[in-house]
Amino acid sequence: GTMTKPLHAGRAAACAIDAVSMAAKGLTAAPDALEHHAGFLAALSPQAQADRQTDARELGKRLRILDAGLSIKKYPMCYATHRIIDGVLDLALAHAIKPAEVRRVHAKIGVAQASMLRNHSPVTGLEAKFSLEFAVASALVEHRVGLRELTDAFVNRPDIRELMPKVSISTVDTQCPIEMIFALTDRVQIELSDGRVLDSGEIRFARGNALLPLADSELKRKFLDCVAVDPDLSGEILYDGLSQLYSVANVRSLWIDASQAVRQAAA
Repeated sequence: GTMTKPLHAGRAAACAIDAVSMAAKGLTAAPDALEHHAGFLAALSPQAQADRQTDARELGKRLRILDAGLSIKKYPMCYATHRIIDGVLDLALAHAIKPAEVRRVHAKIGVAQASMLRNHSPVTGLEAKFSLEFAVASALVEHRVGLRELTDAFVNRPDIRELMPKVSISTVDTQCPIEMIFALTDRVQIELSDGRVLDSGEIRFARGNALLPLADSELKRKFLDCVAVDPDLSGEILYDGLSQLYSVANVRSLWIDASQAVRQAAA
């Protein structure tokens, strides 16, 4: 819930760009930096027992992550919130819930998930990323939890702040065999002012999980939400280009086309 986590991701990306740039300019390194007995693999291996003998000719030809399927985060929130967000959105849309009708909301999640969601009354967009109370409030008020909601101004809106204290959390001591730090299922119940209690039932996987993949329309909506922060890019053109990435001769052309479209529209 601070600036440090995105800084870590940004620094990792920056270091990758620096490494490629320096290699292109001729910076050299030891040819056995990975497999040397005191090299990178040994440093990361438990008991320094890295397998340095197996034929590596297939290395890099297939990503192991593709064997299990690729999971995509639908919401720019801590992943521990996602199943509950799905449940709240489903109930809100199915029953046309108005925020003023909500008396209380109860979420049941795993112990580890609850420990991550430490900000129960966030006041900044960064803190809100790790707040289940905010996630529920945003889902009920806006029927979405995207980047445009993760601003200090939105987090402190009176209708959002009024809903957050109505959210309570309890934990279950189960474990998902696929996502080991999560409970087997999550569940959310919404009590309305007329006495009705709406129940999501057990939620096994969040939308976007490899076992519950996003529809093409959901993936596009997620992408456009991410690039909307840059007014100088056409998200539609960039998305269409990336959707045909394997047929693109020059990746740089994607950025150029998406930028030119905005400039031409402005002219």
